[in-house]
Amino acid sequence: MLSGLLPNTKYFYTIGSTSNDKQGDEENYFITAPKTGAIQPVRIWSIGDFGNGSLAQREVRDSYLRYSKNHPADLWIWLGDNAYSYGYDAQFTYKVFNLYKSIFKYLPLFPSIGNHDYAKKGYLDSASLGTNFPYFKIFDCPENGECGGVPSKTEKYYSYNYSNIHFIVLDSYGARSDKESDMYKWLSADLKANNARWTICYFHHPPYSRGTHNSDKPGESTDLRQNIIPLLEKFKVDLVMSGHAHDLAMYSYSKSHHGSMIIDVNKDTLSAIFLTSTDTIFDRFKIVKSDKIKKKNNPKEGFNQNQIKQDDKTDLGFIPFRKEDDYFTLEK
Repeated sequence: MLSGLLPNTKYFYTIGSTSNDKQGDEENYFITAPKTGAIQPVRIWSIGDFGNGSLAQREVRDSYLRYSKNHPADLWIWLGDNAYSYGYDAQFTYKVFNLYKSIFKYLPLFPSIGNHDYAKKGYLDSASLGTNFPYFKIFDCPENGECGGVPSKTEKYYSYNYSNIHFIVLDSYGARSDKESDMYKWLSADLKANNARWTICYFHHPPYSRGTHNSDKPGESTDLRQNIIPLLEKFKVDLVMSGHAHDLAMYSYSKSHHGSMIIDVNKDTLSAIFLTSTDTIFDRFKIVKSDKIKKKNNPKEGFNQNQIKQDDKTDLGFIPFRKEDDYFTLEK
């Protein structure tokens, strides 16, 4: 383990030995995380259900690289079903690692696991409740609070901090979610301990979906909706992301697209776009936080923390279905 590194600092590296450098170029670098709580712009690249080795996968990759050429992401998050169709080691090698060789050199990755990464053994099957799958040998996720958050003691689910954002990663297939489960108890403790300005949670199965998968069918989605979503709502999690359903669904329409999400967090604003493989911004939304503070009758006495009222505003803009954009604002 490296030590003595400064926060928010760019370091270059080579791979090899003291006598023979095997590999090293201008893409061999990493930028250390900023101090926890630091306020600075953060860009996140999010993909899910991607590792099938297809032309579409390459096109989505290339569209991100073009869009972010002058502003690359700081973090890379995966929403599960990362290597098709059974999450075998060879499938990760040929359908994932070979396709993102340059990106893996410099972009920090925090994955979540999906049913295909569990070789489709079955929801809460005895095998799925274990960790005897290549995913757990390939990735080294922070189970002991190394990157912030409450230690989960498992790589199935975990949390981490980056800047003023707290990220929570859950397992929607190989971990129980009822109130007596280890994951639920850990999630409750982690949310209680969290004081970050922004909180983002992601996992594979969608709580709500009527696209390629019906979330009302008893199983992963209904359990999440019954057990996990009320807890996320209770602690006012700002953004929840999932995969599994291979389409973009909004209200009464659903449409299949190849693309990825790019999320920018800057101070009190979170902006997100859905970027298609053809460089089109198909959808977007924005969340703006503001603190409304009321003064006491005597302004010299200053402010009382208990008088601060959180006023979060979400602006959504849906682009492609009409000639003119539709907007609405959701305030809480």
